[in-house]
Amino acid sequence: MAAGEEVRIAGLTLRSGVLGGKAATALVVGQCTGTVVLADLFAGGSAVTATPALVRVTGSQQVNFDACNFGLLVSGTQAPTEWMIVEDSNVDLNACVLKGAAAPALFSPSPLFDGASALAAMGSVVRISLSLSLSDLTGGAGMGSSPFFSPGAITSGGAAVDATTSIVFARGGAGNQLKGGLGGFAVVGGLPTYGPGGPAVALGPDSLLSTTGD
Repeated sequence: MAAGEEVRIAGLTLRSGVLGGKAATALVVGQCTGTVVLADLFAGGSAVTATPALVRVTGSQQVNFDACNFGLLVSGTQAPTEWMIVEDSNVDLNACVLKGAAAPALFSPSPLFDGASALAAMGSVVRISLSLSLSDLTGGAGMGSSPFFSPGAITSGGAAVDATTSIVFARGGAGNQLKGGLGGFAVVGGLPTYGPGGPAVALGPDSLLSTTGD
């Protein structure tokens, strides 16, 4: 799509295909120099998958998500994946729900994975509007090993937003949230034990976070 052009897609339910236990990416926006507007979309999936993200935006000038609901991906025995990955792009999220994948339940002490972030941004600018109506970006929950194995092990929850070399603008509002995932749970030494929760925003190298009220 060329600069100055605009495409709008609204009111769709997106389902990823599953082949050999791996879920394909449900939505890809790539190398668009115009504006892409995506409204009232629902994307959900459940599979044993190592496919990075079910929504991916790469190399695009401006992509707007409005009132989209991207639900939880259950990740079987594989490492959970971020729900949305944004690379080298400008993305606006308004009144959207994104929930990162929870770590899988395993019946052995290892391997254990942390919960996934709801959104991972690399080399991008992400604007999150949390004021017009309910928005909810929540990291995936961590996990603990089975109580039948010793020693117990517990993992951390994922971040709502994980930013590397990126700028994140978050505009707040009552009833809206950026929330890290819950820590995992396991019985360690006969005692119930919880892992650390994830951060609302995890800032990597050369990243900035700007927050404003309603």
